[in-house]
Amino acid sequence: MKINWNWGTKLFIATAIFMLFLLTMVYMTTLQDRSMVEDEYYQKSMVYQEMIDKKSNSKQLEQQVKVNMGSSYLSIIFQDFFKPQNISGEIKIYRPSDIKLDVHIPIKLDSTRSLHLPKDKMTKGKYIVKIDYKVGEKGYYQEEVVFVD
Repeated sequence: MKINWNWGTKLFIATAIFMLFLLTMVYMTTLQDRSMVEDEYYQKSMVYQEMIDKKSNSKQLEQQVKVNMGSSYLSIIFQDFFKPQNISGEIKIYRPSDIKLDVHIPIKLDSTRSLHLPKDKMTKGKYIVKIDYKVGEKGYYQEEVVFVD
């Protein structure tokens, strides 16, 4: 049997290849993880003005919380003008690419006003350290980007 290669045959073959490509792309998208990066995304968006106020409070401070990536620890050092016992809140070490790698730490400072997290609890890559804390009744919020290697 000999195929007659006219424009109709070529159009059919091009359409069949295009449809095969589309079906392949649909199949590949079903394999992707479609989970939301943030839990309770919609509830967090409702209290966004509070977050703006906390960021503004943090920027008005003369000294920011320091985030240092050492050779074996991630160190978070709070300002020396606050008493450690007056500081409360939570630190979220957020991994943008995978929510399963996020770490939540309640703020419990030692006498040096610092908190240390071993690097071996984190995989290589980009993290965003989200520091949400209160001193007395005033709230503060700060974000720092760190890379674990």
